[in-house]
Amino acid sequence: MAKSNKYRPFDLKSVCFTDTSNGWIVGDSKTILKTSNGGKSWFNKSQISGGRVSAVCFTDLNNGWIVGDSILHTTDSGANWGKQAIENYAQSVFFINSDTGWVACTHGLILKTTDRGISWIQQISNTIYNIWSIYFSDPNNGWAVGNSGTVLHTTNGGTNWIIQNIGTTNSLRTVYLIDSSNGWITDNSAGRVYHTTDGGTNWIVQNILAGYSINTIKFSNNLGWVAGPGGTILHTTDSGITWTPQTSGTYMDLYSVYFANSTAGWAVGQYGVILKYTGPPLMTASVNIALGWNMISVPLLADNMTGTTLFQMQILFFIVTTTDIQHKRHYRMEKVIGPGFLILKQLILQVI
Repeated sequence: MAKSNKYRPFDLKSVCFTDTSNGWIVGDSKTILKTSNGGKSWFNKSQISGGRVSAVCFTDLNNGWIVGDSILHTTDSGANWGKQAIENYAQSVFFINSDTGWVACTHGLILKTTDRGISWIQQISNTIYNIWSIYFSDPNNGWAVGNSGTVLHTTNGGTNWIIQNIGTTNSLRTVYLIDSSNGWITDNSAGRVYHTTDGGTNWIVQNILAGYSINTIKFSNNLGWVAGPGGTILHTTDSGITWTPQTSGTYMDLYSVYFANSTAGWAVGQYGVILKYTGPPLMTASVNIALGWNMISVPLLADNMTGTTLFQMQILFFIVTTTDIQHKRHYRMEKVIGPGFLILKQLILQVI
């Protein structure tokens, strides 16, 4: 029977770590994953979602929020979750501390809490466009970005949001700040990064990935990373003045990147790909999670698979075939060790 790409593993949209060991990932089809050992194994927590999920934020080991169709909140590292309904679909969540945070939604909706999410207050955003990302450098200074070149800036915690014009009508996907003066915005279609050093009064345009989308950006002091289509990862060591490509070991689109420190990071994306960064100069491991196999993790240069243990081997190449009868899928999974990195390649061979 002919091959088909109609059925595929779920895309992973957001990743957050509280330290080098404890992290969360969320994605399509209510996917929620948790690790407590730096990604060596992942546990499926999707049963808590109750709906679509798009973004995750933890301020410490215990306090975290997951947003999408609703707002989920835990105070005990995910053992228990509270749930709050919201009017619009939430696409981004950011907490400056365990009490104060913001949620950005479709149709310009911004919500703020100062009591750990017990109550939420709607803020006037002055836009009707979908907001993709929100970030604060401190409790007062923050930015939100979205469709049609939308850039919003506040200096009073969101009591007032001011529209800024940075010279584009493209969709803006991510905003990130290291302080109230220095910040970056990514352009979803033009391969641009906009950089400000004066609190948004002026924005410097950098064309670093011409013609392609930049889906995510993160900085640790002057060290930064952007990620996008086809496994693209670019790295800067000079606050974005220059950018250098890094080898990711995957051709999957990447949607979110997070760094616990300058030498420990993770990126997630299309078809369930997870990348772990363990220091310069490479993204050094790639992990695929396929529907029907529960949560699978492959540590770098080791062959044990934990979460759901399928096999243990000590060879450089292996093939595993499995069948998902319920969803009429047939999977072939290959692992190849290449120069400096590990590739885990998952292919859908056919529809049964």
